[in-house]
Amino acid sequence: MSQIAEIMEELEIPEEKLKGLAEALNTNPMSAMALVQELNIPPQVMQQLMGIVMSDPNSVVEFAKSLGVSSDAISQVQDRLNT
Repeated sequence: MSQIAEIMEELEIPEEKLKGLAEALNTNPMSAMALVQELNIPPQVMQQLMGIVMSDPNSVVEFAKSLGVSSDAISQVQDRLNT
């Protein structure tokens, strides 16, 4: 299990909300930001998550795959981020 998945499990965030977040990131990144805020992740935990992502950007890809996000959707997001 990835570090991100472990943290989300500890926070008891439902998988459906996380899948919705992944879909929003693919279709409308600004709405994804609003969804992150709705998750009410404590600031210190958000800082920990950001540290994980900054040190290992691929951790987000691994987490998305563990949620069942398609490889095509992941590739689309990666392409957007790399342009």
